[in-house]
Amino acid sequence: MAERLFGNSVPARSRVSFLGQTTHGIVPNRVVGRVVGPGERAGTALKFVLRANFQTDSEQPRLWCYLIALGSNIRHHRHGDPRAVLRAALTALDGRDVRLEAASPIIDSAPLGPSRRRFANGAALISTRLTPPDLLAQLQTIERQFGRRRGQRWGARVLDLDIVLWDGGRWRSSKLTLPHPAFRQRNFVLAPALDVAPDWRDPITGLSLRQLHTRLTRRPPLPRARLR
Repeated sequence: MAERLFGNSVPARSRVSFLGQTTHGIVPNRVVGRVVGPGERAGTALKFVLRANFQTDSEQPRLWCYLIALGSNIRHHRHGDPRAVLRAALTALDGRDVRLEAASPIIDSAPLGPSRRRFANGAALISTRLTPPDLLAQLQTIERQFGRRRGQRWGARVLDLDIVLWDGGRWRSSKLTLPHPAFRQRNFVLAPALDVAPDWRDPITGLSLRQLHTRLTRRPPLPRARLR
């Protein structure tokens, strides 16, 4: 079995029972594949093979899948320019509690707010047993290790790691809301995400990332000429 399994659009026959629950085709136990690096397209280069492990130990935490957005527009004294910062951040993500499953090519984008430096942006698909609050804490730890300092909302930053989606659906707390509230209006999030999970569906709108990107980037129709 080697088809891409992202989002709720996976046929029912492809769903796998894992730890007494049914996933929606997203990383049932371990997704084994080659990580797609910058310059490659996951749609053609990444092949997933599922190793189904029908465990029944209810004490074992579930394995979750997350879509992470990465951004940088400041050079790091050790890692280098923003693109190099993102590559180093991907390495830092792939640690003891997190497995990096896929990474998009890195793109350049215009800044939001007062910052004048262009951003390097990317997306990563990870699997982990961490809950959303625990993963958020881990991502913020990585940001601090790279020299990130919280301050101006739209200011320049050496590294930004945001949780965009998780396969648990919605999550809301004082520190975290999932899906990310603004991701549907951000091409610098959706464009890289298309390379790792184009068919993952937004649990609020029901639209896939591919459909959300098309809606965001679609040109408005030309006005009709009035007949005299």
